[in-house]
Amino acid sequence: MYAQAFFVAVFGLAAIGFGVVVFRTSSMMRSALALLFSMTAVGCLFLAMQTEFLGVLQIMIDRKSVV
Repeated sequence: MYAQAFFVAVFGLAAIGFGVVVFRTSSMMRSALALLFSMTAVGCLFLAMQTEFLGVLQIMIDRKSVV
């Protein structure tokens, strides 16, 4: 229970942090990487909340958009 709450908090803060970096950086490459990391953190957040289907789907969509 405590581990799940810890990982939800960590991935939630990571998603928010990388989301802020998307709009605060002037480099387009850094912004794109921050967006990728933010969306991956959202996928990991789904996995931490034990919604495996949504988590894997989110991560697969992120990877497909980069390639």
